[in-house]
Amino acid sequence: MLRLAANDVMRICWQEFFDVEKFPDIKFKSTSIRRGKDRDSLELDGDLTIKDKTVPIALSVNEMDRSRSPNGEEFVYYSATAELDRCAFGINYGRGIIGRRLHVTINVQACDSSRVRRSK
Repeated sequence: MLRLAANDVMRICWQEFFDVEKFPDIKFKSTSIRRGKDRDSLELDGDLTIKDKTVPIALSVNEMDRSRSPNGEEFVYYSATAELDRCAFGINYGRGIIGRRLHVTINVQACDSSRVRRSK
């Protein structure tokens, strides 16, 4: 019987999916931004590069929350979603077993770095 820890399974899948030793970086370069469906959303177009294959994608971005730290810095929280065709990036592992479409969610916490207090 073969037993694998969950992190071993994830490492194997990550390597098979993305060939991380040969292609260690995933890159996104925005090309345009436009208003979304409501006042707290926007659409971010850009080029996503995975495994040296670049595909234009659209991210739907929503402002989720705002908060202020005890030091007064304002933070904004965003969530971006997209649906990708993994085969367009040469990710063919698990074909016929794993679906072709990938649903991706990116969560971001942002602040204005010029307004962040630095510890001395």
